[in-house]
Amino acid sequence: IKIRPIVSNINGPTQRISWLLSKTLKPLLTSVPTHLENSYELIKRIQDGDSNNNKTLPYPCSLDVVSLYTSIPIQEAIDNTVDRIEHSTLHPRIKFEIEKPTASPEGLSLSLLDFKVTMTTNGESSFEFYKKPAKKPLFVHHQSALPKRSKTNFIRNERRRIQQRCSTQITSNKHDRDFDNILRLNGYPERTIHETKHLQNHQRDPKHRQKSGIISKSRSSQTG
Repeated sequence: IKIRPIVSNINGPTQRISWLLSKTLKPLLTSVPTHLENSYELIKRIQDGDSNNNKTLPYPCSLDVVSLYTSIPIQEAIDNTVDRIEHSTLHPRIKFEIEKPTASPEGLSLSLLDFKVTMTTNGESSFEFYKKPAKKPLFVHHQSALPKRSKTNFIRNERRRIQQRCSTQITSNKHDRDFDNILRLNGYPERTIHETKHLQNHQRDPKHRQKSGIISKSRSSQTG
């Protein structure tokens, strides 16, 4: 069975050097044009794109590697790292897939990370929250031993994520109701569900502006 082992690095021999490297290298990412901190930043880039250029080809697509991490031969990966083999060299086991957008009355739709973008023929874009169909309705259970404040913050952060990735209030409300059902399945009472909906105004992001955009993005395999 192919799995991704998760090993704690706390108090490990590489913890301090890892922290130092991360602190040193992370600021350099700001100078990389293709770097995205999160999916919300991708939404903003689409919205802030050059509308004149984007309208010429409003066709979103994404490029992904099928089962990247579980398909990498470990010894060859080590050898390649040591020998600094050119980036153009590919292994037969590494395959790519192109996800094409689906057509709908609203336009062409494509799921990227945790949101779905839809583009019309004139280049206008809209967004909504997205989860993979195979993702199970799991959340931190209400009876978990975690502190109540932590569970409340988890819920509010998820609601905020939904709001940030929806360009209309209608889609935001729809996905918020879906999230309510997930909370119910995980033991949360109606009172808690209701209380977590009342976020303070300063926590809310302004509504997304409708702008033109096109995205062709390379991404690695991610979970749900």
